[in-house]
This record gives sequence, C-alpha cells and structure tokens, in this order.
Amino acid sequence: MKPESLHMFLKKLFLLSGFIFALQNPVPAFAGIENHQLCVLSFPEKNILWEQNLTQTGTAFSLFFIHSVSKTEVEDKYHFSGERIIQNAEIFEAHGAGLPSLKNEVNETSWSHVDGKFVLALDRPIDTLIIRVNPEYRNRLTFKNTTIDLTQWGRRALLIELCH
Repeated sequence: MKPESLHMFLKKLFLLSGFIFALQNPVPAFAGIENHQLCVLSFPEKNILWEQNLTQTGTAFSLFFIHSVSKTEVEDKYHFSGERIIQNAEIFEAHGAGLPSLKNEVNETSWSHVDGKFVLALDRPIDTLIIRVNPEYRNRLTFKNTTIDLTQWGRRALLIELCH
C-alpha cells in the first residue's frame, strides 16, 4: 500500500471511529442543564423556596402578574438557552406606564396583536431575574403545567434561576 493510501485509510478509520463513538454516547439536546432545576429563591438570602427538574421538553416558564397601572394581566415568557435565561415574549392587553409601547424595544423581534392582546416577541438575555411580588398583583409562575403562587412567601423579592 502506498503511503498516501495508508494515510487516507487511517484518516477515514479515525473519522469512522469518532462517528461510532458519538452514536454510542449522544449529547443531550439540552446539554449543560441536565440534572438542573428551575428554582425560586428568597432574595437576597438565596434560600431555595421551590424547585422543579428541567427536562428536554421542559425548559420554558412564564411569569404572570397584574400590572400596577393598567390593572390588566401581563405574561412574560422565558426559556433556558444553555444555562442562561432568555425572555422570548411579553403578552399584555393594554399599554400603560412600564409596558412596551414603541417599535424597537430592547431585543424586540416582532410585534403582533392576537385575540385582543399585544404580543411582543423578544430574544432578550436575562442576567439576573429578580422580581418583587405582592398579593395585590397575583404574581404566579407556570412551569410544565404547574402554577405556583409566588405570593405565598409574602411581599418580598424573589430570584428565579437555574440551580443544581
């Protein structure tokens, strides 16, 4: 066998062995967050108040609240990309102070009006997700068909993040 042919044969053998190894050891679609939970923590103490395991199909969650000015419900939608929280939508019924109202909102991807609600599609990375909850505003978190009343821990600040 000529040296060039041997080199080509060994190169193909190496690539084939790597392919076979990858088939036997697949990387999960949500690599980096397996064995992690979506957590609600007290803030600034960082005590875990609630946690739920993430799954390949369960990395999205929503926060609901009553807006203090418009007195209408707002839904903020999020998902994890790796270990980072990304806000992907804000859904609301009425414009008011503190609600989006103009084109070119930060990280906006589109605007629409669906079933009487404004939908602001986003691709907004969130470094730290701290929210202030108040029973008057009915703060809730939904994750995997479960709704958590965030006001059950009283009027306070909460941190929502990925935990191990």
